[in-house]
Amino acid sequence: MASPRGHRHRRANVLQRAAAAAALLLALSCCCSSADPWPPPPPPPKVPAVIVFGDSTVDTGNNNAIGTVLKSNFAPYGRDMAGGARPTGRFCNGRLPPDFVSEALGLPPLVPAYLDPAYGIQDFARGVCFASAGTGLDNKTAGVLSVIPLWKEVEHFREYKRRLRRHVGRGRARGIVSDALYVAERFLGEIHRLGARRVTFAGLSPMGCLPLERTLNALRGGCVDEYNQVARDYNAKLLAMLRRLQAARPGLRGWRTWRRAAARRGRWRCLTCATTRAPTRAPTPTSTSSGTPSTPPRR
Repeated sequence: MASPRGHRHRRANVLQRAAAAAALLLALSCCCSSADPWPPPPPPPKVPAVIVFGDSTVDTGNNNAIGTVLKSNFAPYGRDMAGGARPTGRFCNGRLPPDFVSEALGLPPLVPAYLDPAYGIQDFARGVCFASAGTGLDNKTAGVLSVIPLWKEVEHFREYKRRLRRHVGRGRARGIVSDALYVAERFLGEIHRLGARRVTFAGLSPMGCLPLERTLNALRGGCVDEYNQVARDYNAKLLAMLRRLQAARPGLRGWRTWRRAAARRGRWRCLTCATTRAPTRAPTPTSTSSGTPSTPPRR
């Protein structure tokens, strides 16, 4: 039979544990009451997806998956990526313009490359990049370094649409394709026929100041002014084309009005019609579709 002293000892232990539990609950309640238990949900994205075509200025890693020497999956590429230095296949020290545009629109901060095996259709439903570094309008340009020609980028887009229909259904897939923001650098007709409607017109950066060109031209001053002049000429012609489009509709005031009127006619909805004057030595800020200036990352 237990002694009275043993009963008192056990009772003291029980009381001590109860007091400790009560103190812990009080502390937790104080901590929880000082913070908002139901933080507001993030705002919905402004577009369902960002879809990218083009070359090395927007390639987020497709060349990693093809047989070409034109890759950027090694240091110092990616040295300034968030979370630590890592080369991702972007020809850049960090993120590329499509990544910044995607984040500004409320979508993921990185647009995945279509050929990257680390991503699947559930990721591509919110953003996908078909671009390939080294490609061009002429198929022979892509053949020089065995990269993806533009016609193949369009084929990948067709395949993407089929996969998207299987993933989210025909109706929702059609909405994603038509309402997505397209970063299409040089060709529009074919992707318009396939359902693209929201398209950005991008100017060229100062190509003569790319690291490769500065290295090859180091003995003559670094940047290649001749290549920068090509970028200036291209941007000037692009701006003239956009002004002609605006002049053809005298009743429209600015591109926002043009977007609304064009949407009613089932034509292009131009979210961003900005060009960049290419300087001789350093790139200038460009404007994203959110209207917020952003400086392109070092290349």
